[in-house]
Amino acid sequence: MSCRFLITAAAVTVVGSMSLGQLGLDEPSQQQQTAQPAAGQVGGQTGQTGQMGMTGQQQISDRDFVRQAASAGQFEVKSAKLVQDKADDPQIKQHARRIEQDHERANQELKQIAKNKNIELTEDMDARHQRLYDQLKDQDKEQLVQTWKQQMQQAHRENIQLFQRASTQLQDPELKQFAQKQLPILQQHQAMLQGDRSAQPAGAQLGQDQDKEKDQDKPDMDSPMQVNP
Repeated sequence: MSCRFLITAAAVTVVGSMSLGQLGLDEPSQQQQTAQPAAGQVGGQTGQTGQMGMTGQQQISDRDFVRQAASAGQFEVKSAKLVQDKADDPQIKQHARRIEQDHERANQELKQIAKNKNIELTEDMDARHQRLYDQLKDQDKEQLVQTWKQQMQQAHRENIQLFQRASTQLQDPELKQFAQKQLPILQQHQAMLQGDRSAQPAGAQLGQDQDKEKDQDKPDMDSPMQVNP
């Protein structure tokens, strides 16, 4: 009888173990459930675009890239023009002029691409870029320069991240090529704003052009003077 009892007890133990194992497969643990991100989230954050500090894991559409890049480009151009009008520092003016020229060219190219692809763009910046620009307009010369440099450094960090994502994620080959072409220009701007002189060829050229204009205005001392009789 004792032998039969032992066999029965062993069978009950095996069945109990199988039941627990079956429960573990059918119902994931609470820790496993909380470890999975909620639907529509990336890295624990909602998959929204156009914000400071965008995550590199987000997928961006062609249309979203065009609109974000267009607004950022307009902000770069308008703020650079404002600084050139109000700032006294020649180097700041050079930096602003280079940023204006590079982004103006990029803006025109992007507008043409968007037109060809029936992507509607407005002439207005988005609300965030408009707010940053309005902040600049209300400041005096000294504050303006400091705020502009801070804004430009942050804007270029953001734009570099945007264009890096676009250069690999976009579906349209023309837009992807545009992003790949503009990315090194944005990186040069960032280096220039951080004080890297090797990233300032446009500023140096601007200074050379100004020197040439001054030299042209000077009288040629080697040529004989003409005296009217």
